[in-house]
Amino acid sequence: SQKQGGVHHITLQTPDIAEAQKTLAKYGIPYFGYNEYEDHYWKEIFIHPQDAFGVLIQIAEFNPDDWLDDSVKLPGKTKWSVQKIEDGYAVSFSHPGGGTVKHELTREELVKLVQDLEDAL
Repeated sequence: SQKQGGVHHITLQTPDIAEAQKTLAKYGIPYFGYNEYEDHYWKEIFIHPQDAFGVLIQIAEFNPDDWLDDSVKLPGKTKWSVQKIEDGYAVSFSHPGGGTVKHELTREELVKLVQDLEDAL
């Protein structure tokens, strides 16, 4: 019988690798392999599979947009865009984890969104 492949590792993003290290230490979770790659702005640590249910866990601090293709990002520092589509509007927002999330709204829904935003001010 041939052995089947499985999950090699899972990467979790953190906004602050030093804080992640402190949290792991606080809860007694061992970690290893701190690496910092300045040319890619990437900092990482690992939790061994023996301490993580059989899966290698990588915890990394990085800017997700540095690793995504331009086709899945909004240009520059744009946080949203609105485009007219056949049945309404496509509203895209930058996702904090990288890339974008897109919602298709009717004209009435878009008007309600604008009103809700104005009311919030």
